Amino acid sequence: MIVVLGGRYAGGAEYAEKNYPGCRIMTGYEERIREQMERGEDPLHCAGIFAEKLDSHCVMVLTEMGCGIVPGEHGERLFREMNGRVNCLFAERAEQVIRVIAGVGQRIK
Repeated sequence: MIVVLGGRYAGGAEYAEKNYPGCRIMTGYEERIREQMERGEDPLHCAGIFAEKLDSHCVMVLTEMGCGIVPGEHGERLFREMNGRVNCLFAERAEQVIRVIAGVGQRIK
């Protein structure tokens, strides 16, 4: 698996499409995290199971939320924290991790 990580509108999906043709590109995982939290599931556990099923031709475009404004609502802070933990899990298991800022990718793993 390859992880492309950056802010929501930093160009991660476009970067993945341009640089990994023929690979399955997955976006929007943060919405799955939100849904799992709403159902009372453990998103970190679910992500671990999901990651086991991914092969080297899969590109996960993940949203980095740690650089934005911290929300005042407790539930939104928990969501942001869980998103960060899930991103760490995917990055740890990835063969490559690319950080995208302003559409420019930099390999960090």
